[in-house]
Amino acid sequence: MTSSAVILDDDDTLVDSNYQHTLAWARALSGFDLSVPLWRIHRQIGKGGDRMYGGTGDDTFYVDSAADVIIDNAGAGSFDYMQAFGLVALGFMWAKMAEAAYARKARDPSQAARMDAKLATGKFFMERMLPETALRLERISTGCDTMMSVPAEMF
Repeated sequence: MTSSAVILDDDDTLVDSNYQHTLAWARALSGFDLSVPLWRIHRQIGKGGDRMYGGTGDDTFYVDSAADVIIDNAGAGSFDYMQAFGLVALGFMWAKMAEAAYARKARDPSQAARMDAKLATGKFFMERMLPETALRLERISTGCDTMMSVPAEMF
């Protein structure tokens, strides 16, 4: 029997698959020894790239809500926001490289040492560089008061 139509549900209009997405992400992250609470993952499901930050999303939420109150908050946190975004983008790329390295090791044992070196470099990034995102969130959440307290004529 052949079908003359296909129904695609890419935005959960027909079927709510958010919980399946949450569990799939948790399983994928656990493959990299990353344990993220399900509620944190679930909060990110369905957000577009312009609203999602690869970590917890707390910094994006802060910048959005703080800018609604005082527009200068968005400007004051913009540098740290972009730095954090860059770190998370690199973290995502390292996760993809780790996935490829594990697959290559399984497929070609003669490349194990080389792939282990890549995995060690990725682990270094995840343990030593990526935690800087917490610092960036802290700086973003301080707002603009200190920066804006300097009179314009002092510049």
